Amino acid sequence: MIQFISLIPLFLFFLVTHCSGANYYIDSVKGSDNNDGLSISKPWKSHIKAESATLAAGDIVYFKKGSAFSGNIRISESGTATKPIRLTSYGKGELPKFTNPSTLNASGNAIILGGDYIIVENLHFHDTPGEHVSGKIIMTRLAALRIEHGSDHCIIRNNEFIKTGQGIMSAGEHTLITENYLDGPNYALWRTSKSSWGPMGIHLNIGNQEVSYNTIKNFGTKDSPWGSDGGAIEIDCGKYHKKNIYIHHNYSEGNAGFIESSWDYDWPRHRQEIYNWRVSFNVCYDGQSWLFMLAPCTGIYFDNNTIARYNGFGRSQDACARIDVQGGMPVGKASGAHFRNNLFIYSSSPYTGNRSGGALKTANWYSKYKSPGNKYKGDSRQAGSGDPGLVDLENQDYRLNGNSPLRGKGINLSEFYKLDFRGQPLPKTGNWDIGAIQYNSTMPAKTLQPRNQLLPIPDNLVVLTFDDGNKSDFTNIPKVLKKHGFGATFYVTEGLGFLNRPENYLSWKQIRQLHEMGYEIGNHTQNHRNVINLKPEELAASLTHIDNRCAENKIIKPVTFCYPGFNNNHASVKVLEKHGFLFARRGVGPEYKDPGKGARGPAYDPKVDDPLLVPTTGYAGPDWKMKDLKWAIDQAKDGKIAVLCFHGVPSIEHPWVSTNLKDFEKYMQYLKDEDCTVIAMRDLAKYVNPNNRPHRADPYQPVRKRVSEMKKKSARNE
Repeated sequence: MIQFISLIPLFLFFLVTHCSGANYYIDSVKGSDNNDGLSISKPWKSHIKAESATLAAGDIVYFKKGSAFSGNIRISESGTATKPIRLTSYGKGELPKFTNPSTLNASGNAIILGGDYIIVENLHFHDTPGEHVSGKIIMTRLAALRIEHGSDHCIIRNNEFIKTGQGIMSAGEHTLITENYLDGPNYALWRTSKSSWGPMGIHLNIGNQEVSYNTIKNFGTKDSPWGSDGGAIEIDCGKYHKKNIYIHHNYSEGNAGFIESSWDYDWPRHRQEIYNWRVSFNVCYDGQSWLFMLAPCTGIYFDNNTIARYNGFGRSQDACARIDVQGGMPVGKASGAHFRNNLFIYSSSPYTGNRSGGALKTANWYSKYKSPGNKYKGDSRQAGSGDPGLVDLENQDYRLNGNSPLRGKGINLSEFYKLDFRGQPLPKTGNWDIGAIQYNSTMPAKTLQPRNQLLPIPDNLVVLTFDDGNKSDFTNIPKVLKKHGFGATFYVTEGLGFLNRPENYLSWKQIRQLHEMGYEIGNHTQNHRNVINLKPEELAASLTHIDNRCAENKIIKPVTFCYPGFNNNHASVKVLEKHGFLFARRGVGPEYKDPGKGARGPAYDPKVDDPLLVPTTGYAGPDWKMKDLKWAIDQAKDGKIAVLCFHGVPSIEHPWVSTNLKDFEKYMQYLKDEDCTVIAMRDLAKYVNPNNRPHRADPYQPVRKRVSEMKKKSARNE
């Protein structure tokens, strides 16, 4: 056996007591660049002040929670092993938000690290480019957070990356990427008729890096000539070596694969063999191949992973480990990849590719989905095959039950590993269990996914939306939202009077500015036509038109939708699903009557409501007042969410759904006074898994049930 060279514990140099330097404070809401930035009471306003501050070892830059920043900053100074430079957050509320909507500005990077020993923590990155970015070479630089080559010993921890084409790109050695939450988009970063690339969560350009305890979700697209593309982690850019990489204790879901190592696919085309990797104790429930190993391997170990490949998430190549090496040893020779103690749950095959037969396999378990009697015949050294005896496979609970045949069937690897996926100490002697989670009868049940996988839904969670692109969406609303630090979604259309009466509607320049302020831009179709009267191909074309107009204006592709006039049907839901939307908002009916001048509606219940039929809890108008807002917020409890809709503050052309500014200010103040968490529609993905559709085959089932229950209740009251 090839001895694995121990990786240096990348985190040790940060366990020392932090030696203080200067503290800087930045608050985009209440700060001023005329302040000195050296105290909470006198913060700067612009994040670029962090770039111009000439930071020194030990300095900390604090960004105020509730702040939003657009554009790039680059930190070029270096800390030391005992005095790192730190970028972090302070205060209460949502994490400070960072975006950069244009690749013309630092390749779309929101933050670039150009120095050594820098920590980035507790920040939120969102909506960085981008779909179908022109030019290939930019792919080696495109990311929300980028660590430049030569910038070593950096830590990226406990951050959020939402709808970023690439979350983290690191070309720095001795980097630790840990405890981050990444939830990706569904578009290709680069696309031709014969090739595509991305999106991806974490992109490693060099070796000597560690990726651990992250949650990585939904980085994948069907917009690819190969059927699907993207993935959780990719290791390429062949200019630099690919030695000594440690990937462990990550949770991966809904991605187009977990790991890919490239060979002769980089720009410019370089070839780097890979050496001395460990990939261990990861739980991966993805589509496409778990591994796609193109580069020749030497000393690569895949140990105690739980790999579930029974949901393709609509993507192709649904295998477990694809070892399709393009260089190095001749076909049929050993690949240098070792698989030990892994649980493979598969629907097609556990291994594919020209070198899979040469991979070294020891004590793995194979289970073909819904075929418990099937015996895998491609591994003479397997621990076994068949039903693995899990607690709840259908609901992704991969713990072993008491009589699981996986218990005690693995080899002991305590020379290399100390903790399983759930943090349980691993036995120093005796056989191990197979998979990422060791059996423990006394350990209480808890989510298998890291703590950042989904946030608990708090009481008074409010989704705030604005329809139709009224001019007041730009002139009146942002200043009120900014005062309170609220998120929001603006649903835009080129219908109504958008093209003919620009004095009453947003311009694309103003829409882009709303995007740059950190607000979500949602899709409201091209012409604001009733989707029930559109053929599926007509609706798809209408959605794509808004997508294209967003791309032309450097706005991220919309990921949520609002039905024009609140009209919807089965056919439209299917089109939205195919288009890749995460959430879509309908109106208040049929559960509640809608007289057309404002109305109450049901709260959104993620346990039963389809994410593409999210109900409106209240939409404003002359017949909807403060008492109705209070009623809507009262519904936001016990896991339910209030979804609010406004049609202009004011709406010049549609007075029957208009809200005057003074009333709107009172409504927003009430939300603030009630300590509501006010978010954009896209941010529901922090609390709700959009891939979990309780009634996918019949999404209207809970709507009919709610109508029936309300009729029965009304009859009893009468």
